[in-house]
Amino acid sequence: MHQTTHRVGIVGCGRISHQHFKAPVALAAHTPANTPPPSSRYQIVAACDVDQALLDARCAEYDITHRFTKVDDLAACPEVDVAVVVTPPHIRLAVARPLLEAGKDLLIEKPFTESMAEAHAIVDLAERLGRQVAVNQNYRWFPAIQQVRQQIEAGAIGAPTYAIINDCVWRDEVGGWRKETSRLALAVMGIHWLDRLRWLLLDEPVAVSCITAARPTLASGGENETTTIIEFRKGAMATVTHSWSSHARGSTNFQQFDGPLGSFILHNDAEVTLRNSAGEEQWSLPRDFTASFGESLTRLLDAIESGQPAPHSARDNLMTMALLEACYQSAAEKRRVEI
Repeated sequence: MHQTTHRVGIVGCGRISHQHFKAPVALAAHTPANTPPPSSRYQIVAACDVDQALLDARCAEYDITHRFTKVDDLAACPEVDVAVVVTPPHIRLAVARPLLEAGKDLLIEKPFTESMAEAHAIVDLAERLGRQVAVNQNYRWFPAIQQVRQQIEAGAIGAPTYAIINDCVWRDEVGGWRKETSRLALAVMGIHWLDRLRWLLLDEPVAVSCITAARPTLASGGENETTTIIEFRKGAMATVTHSWSSHARGSTNFQQFDGPLGSFILHNDAEVTLRNSAGEEQWSLPRDFTASFGESLTRLLDAIESGQPAPHSARDNLMTMALLEACYQSAAEKRRVEI
């Protein structure tokens, strides 16, 4: 049984912060019997945002005791052990630095940062100060994905050779930093798929070829159609087709992971089919988006308590970031880019 209740502060009270505030309750709904509830692992005690009205609204909604409009003030708060950073990517380093220097461990939203230099700066600073930093690649923690990962590790399809991710939706960002950013579909959502390929293929990328387009269909300015081909160290290949301006609106979405012994097919991150020469096996598993945020934080807490790196550590995420950077470089230069 865990003895420590970690005290958490949330930095950034925009729309995705709701998921972090609600995560303990959502996680509790999936906690097995005779297991300590999430409230025994962590308690959200503080929030920070430069917008006083937004800050006050979130703190009132979720009954948060401590509220700050400056990150330095939250960093100095002795009641906070761990900070969850939910700011726009371009200010992550400026926010992470005072928190790390004040001795806080961090869970940082994805994309980790807006540049590789900033990502390395956070990783280097955290390691120098002996702090744990993880990145909220929460799509790793859906039960269906954990099931596929365990099956692939156990050799159910043999060494993975090929993967397809088709994600074509309608998603228009009409306000906030996502409307203005030049890095849209790949950085905001595609990064989940890039990270998933690393996670489920049990391998690392070595080269990428990517094309993107920013169609005038949407109000947002960044790329909204992308096609990516990725080559992996052990010989696997993967394709990712990702659109935010498709009237198919997800009706054709699927994910497929092939090996010499079989294939996994995923729908909606909940329905899993394993097909091989003997036939097929199916699983239908819950997909609780909010609970995955709590799972991401509790795995960081496990790492803090054990002293071992989290599976979604910031250092691990450097490769996901490198893959994202290579995608943008490939699209800009219209060529294959080695990682």
